[in-house]
Amino acid sequence: MAPGRVKAWSQDAVATRDTTTGFIDVRAVRMTAGEMSGFPGDILALPMTIGDPSPFGLVSCEFQAVYDDTYLRLVNVSVKGTVAEDAGWQIPEFSTEPDLLKVSMAGAQPLAGPGTLVFVYFELLEAEYDRTVNIYPQGVIFNEAYPAAAGNGHVFVDALPGLNIYPRNVEMTVGEVLNFYVSGTHVEPLVWSVTNPAAAIIDAAGDLTALAGGTTRVRVEDAVGATGLSEPVRICDLVVSVANITFTGIEPGLIAVVPDRDMGGMDIYGMELRLSYDENRLEVLDVHSRGTATAPWGASIWNDRDGDLLIVNAGMVPLVGGEPLFLIEMQPLPYDYDRSTWVRIETLQINEGDTCALTEDGIVSLRVTSAASGGFGLSQNHPNPFNPRTTISFSLESGGPTWLRVFTLEGKLVRTLIAGEHRRDGAYTIEWDGRDSDGKRIASGTYICRLESGGRSSAQRMLLVR
Repeated sequence: MAPGRVKAWSQDAVATRDTTTGFIDVRAVRMTAGEMSGFPGDILALPMTIGDPSPFGLVSCEFQAVYDDTYLRLVNVSVKGTVAEDAGWQIPEFSTEPDLLKVSMAGAQPLAGPGTLVFVYFELLEAEYDRTVNIYPQGVIFNEAYPAAAGNGHVFVDALPGLNIYPRNVEMTVGEVLNFYVSGTHVEPLVWSVTNPAAAIIDAAGDLTALAGGTTRVRVEDAVGATGLSEPVRICDLVVSVANITFTGIEPGLIAVVPDRDMGGMDIYGMELRLSYDENRLEVLDVHSRGTATAPWGASIWNDRDGDLLIVNAGMVPLVGGEPLFLIEMQPLPYDYDRSTWVRIETLQINEGDTCALTEDGIVSLRVTSAASGGFGLSQNHPNPFNPRTTISFSLESGGPTWLRVFTLEGKLVRTLIAGEHRRDGAYTIEWDGRDSDGKRIASGTYICRLESGGRSSAQRMLLVR
């Protein structure tokens, strides 16, 4: 009936009485915080409402509100469109402390009816996931005499949908360019950035350019503020691979471990390489340094056991050039049909791990007989790698104009060994001296030998090591 403090008691039919353990506070009105929801970046007008104040002549109010300022930022407090504005109350005074809002407001005329007393404007901040932020009104006093009851409210912050960045599980080498893109719902334009600009840069189209060895992540934000963060992108200085090779019979051959680029400027002073292979099909005879990039370091230390080959080398001068790092002499064990096996790079440490390298495994093809023994085919040159000469064997199933040419990996013609000559069916061998059409010695590297005759073609890779 009126604000104050009371006790309640009861008495039953046999005169047993009971009462409350304390006083009951009867408040003039109740202030309740509203409930709203929105996305990060939205500004919401949260209503603070009251019940009917007309019997009490309320002309002033003070209150506090507790909230989590990690997710809400106070923007303003306003009486526009409220019962306080209807009563001619002045613009509220307010201040903030961490997680706390303090408001003081008053007017010449008493509040006339229930409704929204004041709007509290919050900006919703970024959230990693959907989150409910509670609003706790407290210390509500009208006319400096009437405490009011308080009802809690909340703001539901909808985390913006994360943008999915592709490709994933990315490994790159310095100088490589790769396009990143967003899959799924998003609003153009997209703004791209990286977490480590020293390792890579990215342009407005999402093209990432690898600058230096290291790790970075790709960030993206669309026009409405939705964001995405890629998985770590690993950037390495070079690629080291085991060259593919074909063995014919059980003759030994050299398997090269090769870099994909000139190593000058990388300051490589040491490396440890561990390879695995099928010891039931291959046997390691030796590890050679002559003719390799590691030759200035001297002979490599190596240990072979049960299909596990460890090679270690280091020196006082840095590696330069793009020649093979190691030449592994291997011999196939006896076999009675064509098959394939592998030589796999298990681990590679360069400069004790300070220099990053991606790795690629090699395929070893085992052939019982040469392709030149019948039918149409081009055998693997022998020896391979070679310096300076190698023998190329091939066979023709039917006679006709024949071409045998050597190309670079980019497709540039180096030397024509057979230029459209008419050859009968049968087996042939030809020697190449490692020179181009002008008689000049060509540089170390991988070259393609291509045989064409009777509308058919075959190709093999050859490795020249000076």
